[in-house]
Amino acid sequence: MSAANWVTVDFKDVKLPEKHTRDGLSISVLPSPYNVPIGIRLIETDQHGNSSVDMKYLSDEPVREASLADRARVVYGKNSYRIYRVQVPASQGEPADLIGKFQRALNSYVTLYRENGDVDRNARLCALAIRKLVGAHMASG
Repeated sequence: MSAANWVTVDFKDVKLPEKHTRDGLSISVLPSPYNVPIGIRLIETDQHGNSSVDMKYLSDEPVREASLADRARVVYGKNSYRIYRVQVPASQGEPADLIGKFQRALNSYVTLYRENGDVDRNARLCALAIRKLVGAHMASG
């Protein structure tokens, strides 16, 4: 898969809105359309031996970078904390190995920035998109 190949993200099987009950009151929460990835692409292995997944949104913003454990890093929106890129060391094993590395990086990111907006929800949507993309790509290739 080339770096230019964006895949449209399909969340039709995701339970949106999220439903919660608080103090006996049923609450439905929908993510902002601006915080839901509309495109995703996999860069399987770059010149530095890393695999990356990029996310595209309805709008762009300046980004920052967080370096995490195990040589992982996340590029995120300066204001929204939306995840634009997750990078991990490449995996030669099963798709589950690579998916697991991406998931651990997302979990570390959420732990660092949980208090900022919709970080948890955005990370869950990104994780779902990554599982679908990596699983389908590795199964076809």
